Amino acid sequence: MNALELWQRYRQYLHVAPSVGLTLDISRMLFPPSFFEEMSQPMAQALQAVTNWNAEVWPTWTSSAGWGHYWLRAPATRPGGGHPHGCGADNPRDWQLR
Repeated sequence: MNALELWQRYRQYLHVAPSVGLTLDISRMLFPPSFFEEMSQPMAQALQAVTNWNAEVWPTWTSSAGWGHYWLRAPATRPGGGHPHGCGADNPRDWQLR
C-alpha cells in the first residue's frame, strides 16, 4: 500500500472511545475488506452464547460463592477459604489452572 492508501485505511479503521479513554488502530492488521461482514454472524452467535450462559449462571450466583479469579492464586482470600469443592489449599494441584 502506498502512503495515501495507508492513511485512508487508518481513517477508516481507527476507533476512538472517549468514554473509556481508548483509541484502537487496527489499520495495519492484515484482514480483507470483507472480514467484518463475514464475521458478523459468528460474532452474533458468540455473543448470544455468552448471554445465554450469563442467564443460566448469574441468577444462581451469591456473594458467598466466592466466584472470581483472585482466589485461584490466593485461596485463603476466598470467602470461606480453600477451594469451593473442598480439596483444600494443601493440595493445589487439584485446583490450579493449567
